[in-house]
Amino acid sequence: MSVTRPTPSPQPALNAFWPLLLLGVSLGIILVWNVILGTREFYAARSMNDRLGEGLRQAAQTEENVKALFMDLLTLSATDPEAKALVEKYNVRYTPPTAPAPATPPRQPAVTAAPAGPPGGATAR
Repeated sequence: MSVTRPTPSPQPALNAFWPLLLLGVSLGIILVWNVILGTREFYAARSMNDRLGEGLRQAAQTEENVKALFMDLLTLSATDPEAKALVEKYNVRYTPPTAPAPATPPRQPAVTAAPAGPPGGATAR
């Protein structure tokens, strides 16, 4: 009695096309998503920078207005007793800005003549 064994069917060749395609598409989607998020952050930062610049301009204008107000108050305090009372009550003073001190050139090290001798500092014995 002979036993017949079924012959194995040939396995199809493994194809790496579909896994690599899915991997490439996934990486492409992640890349596009990161570019979109980066672009959004860039424009949000630009908008915030513009608003900050506007706020700084307004702060500088307000500072100039307050300075002018206090200068007028100090000028008026010379003749008006009510203005003088405000200046004394809130201790308003004006000290003009001082000019920065001129930059002094760096000091050069003093050069002294060394006694003449043989090169290398060797001495004769």
